Amino acid sequence: MTNKDTYFDEPDFESHMTFLIEEANLIVESDPFEALKLFNDAYKLYDEVGCFPHEIIELSVNIVFNIAKRDMDEAIKQLKIIEVEHYELDALRDILIYAKNPIHLEFINNRIQELEKVIEEHEHND
Repeated sequence: MTNKDTYFDEPDFESHMTFLIEEANLIVESDPFEALKLFNDAYKLYDEVGCFPHEIIELSVNIVFNIAKRDMDEAIKQLKIIEVEHYELDALRDILIYAKNPIHLEFINNRIQELEKVIEEHEHND
């Protein structure tokens, strides 16, 4: 898009966000930490774009899952990038198989129970 007053190209934030998400999806299995950086860069564009493509939710789950294969502490810290409770619940169930430490197991199981209650309350109120 060209601004007729300046003849400079205006930044296309939406395309850039989509590009970052697509690139992150390509590398999430082999390098989830780099995918997380791309995810965070895409997330910073929210104010300019005004919404996220639906692929960002799946990407957030895939990032957490693939980090869990390498570093459970970091995966637990990164759960915050999954903003939809239902998807966080799915991710927790998926990463449970990588949790060997009793502290991780307890945290994950407790969080699963919390989310199940919250989701059940939402469904009951709808």
